[in-house]
Amino acid sequence: MGGKIVEVHRYASYYRGWCQAFGEFEPGGEGPCCSWLFGEDAIGMVVAESLHRPFMRELLHHGEEPEVRLEPERLHCGSLDLAIEPGPDRRGFERLQALLRSGLSVHMYLTSHIFFPGARIVTFSPRRPLIIMYKEIQPMRICLPSGEEG
Repeated sequence: MGGKIVEVHRYASYYRGWCQAFGEFEPGGEGPCCSWLFGEDAIGMVVAESLHRPFMRELLHHGEEPEVRLEPERLHCGSLDLAIEPGPDRRGFERLQALLRSGLSVHMYLTSHIFFPGARIVTFSPRRPLIIMYKEIQPMRICLPSGEEG
């Protein structure tokens, strides 16, 4: 279906498990899909444990560009098709859509934070990650719904 396509620059760390810190954030709540972190210029998603492996495989697979569609009530990411429930997940994805629609160049990479031991945070930001730690991989295109506010 029609919609706005936004290209997102993706990055992988040079060494498995390495990543920069997310930094200061305002908690956005914990939904069935993700826990949300809102930084000054970043949006972070700590993906729920049950979705972690399949979601990360779809988002960060090096060989192929993932097919991602973000609709008001659904997230399609490769073979995953998730309902976006009202509450923290809906608010988090709406905020992510606003960033994607902003016209800014958006970068996606993994970060960490001491408040989430062992977790990797999928981070979207208009700021590039530290180039000494990350290499750019094939970009990803996200299809957003056309129309109203997004």
